[in-house]
Amino acid sequence: MYDELIVKMQFWDKELNVGEEKIYKVEINLAYVNQKYYNKEKMSRYEKALLMLLIEDEEELRKIMEGDYMLEEVGKDIINYSRAKEIVTAYVNEMIEENYRNNLAREEGYDKGHKDGIEQNKIEVAKSMLKKKIELEIISECTGLSIEEIIKINEK
Repeated sequence: MYDELIVKMQFWDKELNVGEEKIYKVEINLAYVNQKYYNKEKMSRYEKALLMLLIEDEEELRKIMEGDYMLEEVGKDIINYSRAKEIVTAYVNEMIEENYRNNLAREEGYDKGHKDGIEQNKIEVAKSMLKKKIELEIISECTGLSIEEIIKINEK
């Protein structure tokens, strides 16, 4: 881990002597800022602003920005954003749950409708076979309906 806040790296391979002299990669080491805060070291406004991006606890955030007008303004935005994010997250979770319940109900309805359709088809086949004077045992065998059910169908 780097022991500096900002690390600037050039894209250059010294062994091959190739690269880009004008292109640099700059890394901001947030762990460095977090370590300074943890060790209660003096921090610059810039370091505090970076630290505010890491802090999730509102009270801790208020302590960091206390007494600095610019940090307080940024902090208010961070707090408002966090609250809005919580509301949106709760809303999205609620919508996901509602969608799940609707899909589940739809699937259950489909399954019930499918089963009802199969049963209705068995009854229609049995009626057709009864009209052709086919024996009850054969109708039962072909449709899966009991002889008692077929008799009730025939009585209707």
